[in-house]
Amino acid sequence: MFDLGVKIVLPERVRVGVSSWNACGNRTRLLGQGGMLGIGFEVSPDVSLVADIRKESGLPSGGGVGQGSLIGKSAMLRLGAGNQPERFSGGFGVRKGTITVDYSTAFHSILGIFQRVSVKIGK
Repeated sequence: MFDLGVKIVLPERVRVGVSSWNACGNRTRLLGQGGMLGIGFEVSPDVSLVADIRKESGLPSGGGVGQGSLIGKSAMLRLGAGNQPERFSGGFGVRKGTITVDYSTAFHSILGIFQRVSVKIGK
């Protein structure tokens, strides 16, 4: 099972992203395939707000909102809330050069509390 995502940086501090999870195309126990489309706004150099729409196979469509805050030049704290399938999430990330490692924990409608680690390469 793997996830795949793309982020597009637009002018005026706006970002649009799309992602797919369980992208291999096979159901993995409780998890089916899903996708998300989101938009983010950098409201200040240290604070971003995001909103997204997500759909996971077998579950109703849902949405979420979140906030990220930079701490210093290389760390970020995030909080988010939604309605389906993830209800609440929180996490932090650390950046060194062009590599970011991100950890989060979330509450999922089916899975309960779970953890996620991601690695991003790029700006």
